[in-house]
Amino acid sequence: MTGVDISENMLEIARQKSRIDISLVGDVTALPPEAARSFDIVTSAGVLDFIGNTDKLLSEAARVLKQGGLCGIIFEPDNAAGPGHKTISHNEDILKSQFAAHGFSVKKILRAPGIYTNFKTGAAVENVIMIASLDKV
Repeated sequence: MTGVDISENMLEIARQKSRIDISLVGDVTALPPEAARSFDIVTSAGVLDFIGNTDKLLSEAARVLKQGGLCGIIFEPDNAAGPGHKTISHNEDILKSQFAAHGFSVKKILRAPGIYTNFKTGAAVENVIMIASLDKV
């Protein structure tokens, strides 16, 4: 499994927990050219909190995935029921449209009220898990 993060510290934590085999310090919206069509699955958990340009992220996911590959993202929706803690929240419908624009079809959407908690209050933060497959390369 390949882990990509802008933070070397986060990659080191993932390596220590044996969650990744290969690590790459970098921007998930600008992966190396040789990564094209090389992955079966792309996941993003806690990343969209810091990325305003989700279209660029999904475009890059489409570039590096093999046809039929899966992309799963977890994000805090802009219409969350309770208090959030994220830097940036996202609109579910816009993300669905962006997925479609890059050749994906959304297969599953789940509301997940407890993946993360608000750091200040300890309250559960609502998140959405969206899973899509790359149908058109």
